[in-house]
Amino acid sequence: MTQPPITRSQIRQWARSGTLTPDRIAAIEAAHRTGQVVRDVGGVDSARPQPMALDPHTPQIAGTEIPAQKIKVHLPWWW
Repeated sequence: MTQPPITRSQIRQWARSGTLTPDRIAAIEAAHRTGQVVRDVGGVDSARPQPMALDPHTPQIAGTEIPAQKIKVHLPWWW
């Protein structure tokens, strides 16, 4: 009979709470050998959602557009 897959967040939870017993360690190792340790689908280990892209806007203060400033780089006189 096969065991249900063990999620990585569940292993982390056992380790943090101190309930990672030798029996559980053996079960984790056996599951790892058979490929039953899986990433979480909707949990902590899933890929983080990317923030929504905002439309570029012109900087404004109180409705007045701020013109872009050009930066001038001056080298020292001895350069």
